[in-house]
Amino acid sequence: MYKVIGIGSAPSSGSTLLADLLDSTNLSAVGPELGLFSVNHIYQDFEMFKNNLFKSSKNYSIYLIRSAINVKSLSAYGLDENKLKNLVNKSNTYEDFFTNFAHHYLSLRGKNINGVVFEKTPQNLEFVKDYLKVHGNYFIHIVRNPIDVFLSLKKRNIPEAIALLTWYTEQIKILPFINDPRVILIKYEDLIKKPFKTVSEVMQKITGFYIEPEEIELNYKNNYYRKYHTEKLKTWNSQSFGKIEHKKRNISLKERIYLSNVYNLQISKRYAEVFSADSMPLIEMIEKFGYLNEFKKIVSPELDDKFGLDLRSKAFLTRKVLSNLKRRDFEFKDLSVLFKFFENKKRV
Repeated sequence: MYKVIGIGSAPSSGSTLLADLLDSTNLSAVGPELGLFSVNHIYQDFEMFKNNLFKSSKNYSIYLIRSAINVKSLSAYGLDENKLKNLVNKSNTYEDFFTNFAHHYLSLRGKNINGVVFEKTPQNLEFVKDYLKVHGNYFIHIVRNPIDVFLSLKKRNIPEAIALLTWYTEQIKILPFINDPRVILIKYEDLIKKPFKTVSEVMQKITGFYIEPEEIELNYKNNYYRKYHTEKLKTWNSQSFGKIEHKKRNISLKERIYLSNVYNLQISKRYAEVFSADSMPLIEMIEKFGYLNEFKKIVSPELDDKFGLDLRSKAFLTRKVLSNLKRRDFEFKDLSVLFKFFENKKRV
């Protein structure tokens, strides 16, 4: 097992809280989002990775244009671009690099050198198939109720249609691997209820060592590193570090209509072919992850007004494709595929 483990999710799914908790043991460290596993060249041969270290790469999300290593986060790891290059260049294999990276960061943080480093970037999920195939490590995925993900993304000024579909298109990527023993699936709602017990179980599975939940709780409340190195978005309900709470959602009639509009959506066969995705209908996906009963309390057949991409959403997707066209990562026909990646299928 490599000493660096990826965490990925749909955005606004609680991955920052999970990272705060996982960082609160002596056997683990989690820094700011680095994007280490969200670039496609890390899944090529090691020389390819060396030569493309800071280049951006395409990704298959609809909420993000491109992915790259986040150089702004390097200082929190005690690194800069040159130091990271040196760390890579003195390594002969991926195993060497991840070991050197982990030892550097664990020692910087005063943690046990035999521990593990978790690299938490939501976009790591984009490459979960390659991650499991090439690196063969544990992968941690946190999932949250799609209603809450939609409401959170909407607050972040993401177009409604993109906010609606992001949970769907992201969860599809993990679907083929949810029974893989290397994938640790955590529900945000369960994490909120038993945060320290959940993290204790995760750490025992990965490291083989049992850590008392009470010890994790004490370390979490006194984790000043995460408090001062974690970005809290202005749109988040909770801005206070050290408090774990699940606030009651407020949902408007307009938002209920948006959610009702996607009830019958299914990813088109063409999109599934181009992006190697599953074509499970959205409602079945929601049921698969255990959110169907709550979703049905919000949506209503009477509110279903045929779903479509508005001009703002189309402009958003157009920027994504044009950015990738410049780098020859996309074909122009992919634009029409993105515009028509869903189908409305009424159920009888």
